Amino acid sequence: MKWRRALVSRCEPNAAHLMLVEIGSYFDYFWLITQNVDGLHTRAGSKQVLELHGNMRGGRCLRDGVDLPQTPLASLPPYHSCGTALRPHVVQFGETSESATITAAITASAHADLFIVIATSAVVSPARDLPLIALKNGVTVIEINRDPTP
Repeated sequence: MKWRRALVSRCEPNAAHLMLVEIGSYFDYFWLITQNVDGLHTRAGSKQVLELHGNMRGGRCLRDGVDLPQTPLASLPPYHSCGTALRPHVVQFGETSESATITAAITASAHADLFIVIATSAVVSPARDLPLIALKNGVTVIEINRDPTP
């Protein structure tokens, strides 16, 4: 994870990240829901970002919860002041996303005026369900993908 965090820290938001910031500026209520864990949407300037799979810049103490220090890390694994090793604040395979984040994403999806899906396979849960929730609630859904999705 140290290696991956160092790589991401050198990355900059691209034109797609910046386009989403601009789109969001036209709306009073705009939520950006992402499966990405790199934090680039926030770095680009998006204000209301729901990171379904967490953020690799954050960490969690399995006992208390805490932010990870910035890269480079002083030790591997990094430790919280309580002595517990910290793990990256990302959802690993087989784990579930935080319920507060999922609840907020479901609420935003159900109450949107417009739901845009961009660059996803639409096969990873819970993200794959959000456009369906929007559709069930009468929301217009626009899908922009290179390949068709299920």
